[in-house]
Amino acid sequence: MASTNSSGMRSGVKKTAVRVVFLLLSLCIALLLGGCKIQIALDTTVREDGSGTFGVRFAADKEIQDLMAQQGGGDIFSGLGEDMDEGTEFEEGTDPDGTKWVKMSRPFKDQKEFEELFESGAGGPMGDLGSSDIQITQKQTLFSVTTNYLAKLDLATAMQAIGEGAGDEVPVDMLSSIIQFENRVTLPGSIKSHNADEVQGNTLIWRPKATGVAEMTAESSSLRWGVVGGFIGGGVVVLAVIVALIVVLTRRRRQPVPVAAVAPEQAVAAAVGSTAASGAEFESAEGAEAATESSESAPAPADVAEVTEE
Repeated sequence: MASTNSSGMRSGVKKTAVRVVFLLLSLCIALLLGGCKIQIALDTTVREDGSGTFGVRFAADKEIQDLMAQQGGGDIFSGLGEDMDEGTEFEEGTDPDGTKWVKMSRPFKDQKEFEELFESGAGGPMGDLGSSDIQITQKQTLFSVTTNYLAKLDLATAMQAIGEGAGDEVPVDMLSSIIQFENRVTLPGSIKSHNADEVQGNTLIWRPKATGVAEMTAESSSLRWGVVGGFIGGGVVVLAVIVALIVVLTRRRRQPVPVAAVAPEQAVAAAVGSTAASGAEFESAEGAEAATESSESAPAPADVAEVTEE
């Protein structure tokens, strides 16, 4: 299934390789003397979920374009996007220094699909990549994703394959001075470690020499924004609930304590009872006062005796 989907990419890649070989055959001497460069690059983008895009990029500087025009070769990259299928993205542009480039890329959803694209698409422009291998692995935690990139590219074998396609007229040493290999990898998040020749943001660029197997490593770390956003949203909701509870409790404490309601009959009975109790207390007090006065006005026993004797 993957090989069928990548047929358009292989077709475009093969056509590009033929044009590159033609360019080398017709202009190799002029390119060597002029110090011109043809750039062949792999371009990989990895997202935090393991998906991404894999592409092949070709670039020719202004001097090469002028030499092609002088010999009636026209646009070196013309017509390359015509044979691409719907799943292949084709881009072209010109850099500020006049370098013209084209890029063909396809999406992949995981490491397995990437490997299939690499085998079917990357082998075309670089010929036989020999024992080349690229591994992309990811490790997830609750809040972050760590992405590891490891590539081993056999560029010496690739250069020999290109030389064989160009014929005996173009020595491999001459090809090495004309062709420049690049590997561009964009990883999610921030770059933690790498052995790249250049870093532009979170894009790493290697420019290996075609003298053997080049090993390229990189590691990046990124936040899982979906999970982080969920926790932040949940925390905001919990905080809002706590604040609301505090406000409600504070308002309840500030309100006066309500007086218990009393039925009218109970109120009358309580009033009568209170009046009766007051009357009894008043009578008791009067009785005590009268008894006191009576005891004070009565004669003492001694006085009574004296009156009797007389």
